[in-house]
Amino acid sequence: MLADEGVLLLPDLHELRERLVGLRFPDGVTAVREHEAWLGHEAMLAPDVDGDHLHPLWPLIVGMRGMGTSVSELCELVGKRPDDAIMFGELEITQVAPLVVETLYTVRGEIRDVVRRTGRRAGVFDVVTFELELCPPSGAVAATVINSFVFVRRT
Repeated sequence: MLADEGVLLLPDLHELRERLVGLRFPDGVTAVREHEAWLGHEAMLAPDVDGDHLHPLWPLIVGMRGMGTSVSELCELVGKRPDDAIMFGELEITQVAPLVVETLYTVRGEIRDVVRRTGRRAGVFDVVTFELELCPPSGAVAATVINSFVFVRRT
């Protein structure tokens, strides 16, 4: 949003929270193919995993890939301006069952929180936290990923 002086204004935090907290992403679907699992495990220097089971870091990748909205669309939702920076924030993975190669996972997601903070070096930044549930065809939740992105607001 532009001010009369031609300066980009910060998105209003109250409006962001009202509009975004509780917003569900469209359900998405994705699967990890055998060659992707092999490449990923090689890149992670992961020991051989049990059969078709994926390394415990895969819920992050599956969640982000299948979350039903792109990072670009998420940036648009939170009002990222051209000079703002985006960083990966905190991550929490809860895995109830191992993810399996070649299994189609439905990813359900929702924005959980939006908070504004000020740091000495970064200045003003917004932390957007969202939760993703990864469900195999049975419908049971195999893993939950809680992720936050930090939007550094250049003023």
